[in-house]
Amino acid sequence: MAQLGAVAIAAGDGPASGDGAAGFDLAGLRAAFFFAGLLWGAAFFAALFGAADFLADLFADLPALFAVFFADFFEDFFADFFLAATTFFLAFLAFLPAFFFLPLAIMILLLPPTNVYRAFQHVASHTRAMD
Repeated sequence: MAQLGAVAIAAGDGPASGDGAAGFDLAGLRAAFFFAGLLWGAAFFAALFGAADFLADLFADLPALFAVFFADFFEDFFADFFLAATTFFLAFLAFLPAFFFLPLAIMILLLPPTNVYRAFQHVASHTRAMD
């Protein structure tokens, strides 16, 4: 850790530590690379934004390109989506009538046959009494 002032010199750190001219050590090397990167980045963006005509044309065409892309995409996507949705829904509707017989199946399978017979006798006696 680099310190400044007389405390740094007494601790053997800082510019008088024998790291070279003006204490150019690893931290100085990092700083040099950092500022070189800043300079390179500034040159890169100057060249990039110097091509204003290219960027203006690109940004002017982007909404039209996105509009064409999304129109084609949604046309295909919604066609497939609604085909799948209606197919699965119709398959589900075709499967539903089996559930209408489920209560009858429960009555037949879970009750002993004598109880089912008695239940039908009860219905039969009421229909005879109504006549």
